[in-house]
Amino acid sequence: MNNHKLLEGNPPSKRVLAQIKKNIKEKKLSICLAIILIGDNSASKKYIEMKMAACKEVGIKTKFLDYTEFNEEEIIKKIKKLNEDKKITGILIQLPLLKELDTEKIINTIDPKKDVDGLTKINERNLESGKETLAPATPKGILKLLEGYGIKLENKKIVLVGMGKLVGYPLSIMLKNRKLNFTACDEFTENTKEKVKEADILITATGIPHLIKEDWVKQGSIVVDVGYSKLNGKVVGDVDFENVKNKTSFITPIFGGVGPMTIATLIENLYNIKNNLI
Repeated sequence: MNNHKLLEGNPPSKRVLAQIKKNIKEKKLSICLAIILIGDNSASKKYIEMKMAACKEVGIKTKFLDYTEFNEEEIIKKIKKLNEDKKITGILIQLPLLKELDTEKIINTIDPKKDVDGLTKINERNLESGKETLAPATPKGILKLLEGYGIKLENKKIVLVGMGKLVGYPLSIMLKNRKLNFTACDEFTENTKEKVKEADILITATGIPHLIKEDWVKQGSIVVDVGYSKLNGKVVGDVDFENVKNKTSFITPIFGGVGPMTIATLIENLYNIKNNLI
C-alpha cells in the first residue's frame, strides 16, 4: 500500500527564497557571501555550486576562495581579512575539512556576526540561550521543512539518531528550546532500534548507509533522513528508503529533501546578518 507522502524541500525552500529576493530588491541591499573550499572534494564542490546558484537567484553576490593547495596559517589569515572586510556580509567554510586541519580552530576564527553556518562557540552558546537567528542551517531547515508541510511537533515522540555537531546536537538544543519531547541516540546508546520504533517523528543523521530498516520504523511515522553515504557505488541515506517508505506517512526522498531547505535557511541567516537581526 502506497500511503507515504514525500517531504520534498523544493516547494517550501522556494517560498523562503522568493520572500528573501523580494526583501533584498525592495530594500536595495548589497549582500556578499564568502565561501571557502579547502582541498579537492567533489561533493563539497557540488554543494558550493548549489549555494552559489541560490545566492545568485535572490540577488546575493558570492566570493569563492578555492584552496586546493593550502596551509592552515594562510587560511586563518584569510578569514581574519574577511572578518574585517565591510563588503563581506557572511563567511562560510564548506565542511567537512581534511583530517589534518583543526576544524574547530578554523571555524572559531570566523567573526560570530559573520558566521552564517552558526557553528562558532559563541553562536552555539547563543543557541543554548534560546537565540536562534543564526542557528545552524540544517537543523533550522529540518524544522522549517516540517512546518512547511503543516507537521506539528507538540505531543509527538521525536527520536534523533546521530548527535554530530552539524545536525543532531544543535537540533537537540532547538527541540529543548521548544520544550518538546525527544530522545537522542548516538553510537553509545543501547537499544537504539527499540527507541526508534517508538518514534512518531524520526530524524536521522549518522552517515551509516541503510542503518534504519523497515522493522525499526513505526507504522504511520514521519521520517527525516539527513544521512549521506555510498552503498555499492550509489548515494543512499541512513534509511533503507524503498523498504521503509510504505510504513511512513511522510518521508524525505534521497535527493531533494532536507538539502534545499538547508540552503534556503543559510541564505536566510545571511539576510538576518545584513538586517542586524542577529
